[in-house]
Amino acid sequence: MTALLAGARVMAEECGQDEMLENPAFFNGAAQYLHAELGRSICVFMPYADRLHPFGLWYRQLWAESLGKRDHSGSARGLTPALAMGVTDQHSQLQLYLDGPDDKQFTLLADPKLGRQGARVPERFTGLPATAPLAGHTTGELLLAEFRATRETLTRRGRPNRTIQLDTRDPAAIGALILLLELETVVVAQLLGIDPFDQPAVEEGKVLAREYLKQ
Repeated sequence: MTALLAGARVMAEECGQDEMLENPAFFNGAAQYLHAELGRSICVFMPYADRLHPFGLWYRQLWAESLGKRDHSGSARGLTPALAMGVTDQHSQLQLYLDGPDDKQFTLLADPKLGRQGARVPERFTGLPATAPLAGHTTGELLLAEFRATRETLTRRGRPNRTIQLDTRDPAAIGALILLLELETVVVAQLLGIDPFDQPAVEEGKVLAREYLKQ
């Protein structure tokens, strides 16, 4: 917990700068808002590490609950989060992302140390066409190659994407990313003209659920 908070404090200092280009929360938040205004209101969050799956679920709730609101004029606003796990969802969803409507923006998370992890495929598998490209490589190297291929194909097709490299074994890095995403959410909310800290529609459902229980 100490390291987690230390990482968050470092990010808080970076995000306290007045210059927009030097402030990651303002820069990234503004970029996501501008893409949404151009019609790219679906935000795909795609970690390439199984241990980050719970993190992706947290991001999905943060983005949806904070940004799905009505602004001061009563207009419905919001950016829709979508969680996709690399490499699994890369194969099930990437066709849509590349050739489907240009209504999405992408955040890819990759652990730079991933290539050192996982079992190494024995060299004897070079004799099989289906497994020959994998022979001699770790499963982590395969994941990193898949990540790089996804990023490159998205870029070639003009699909806006950013990469966050994250040491998944470093609590300070996790703490910094948590705070960054929270502050980005606040920036986007301000640009949308909404309050990121309430949830009026959800509260209505809670009230109704309690009434139904009484019945």
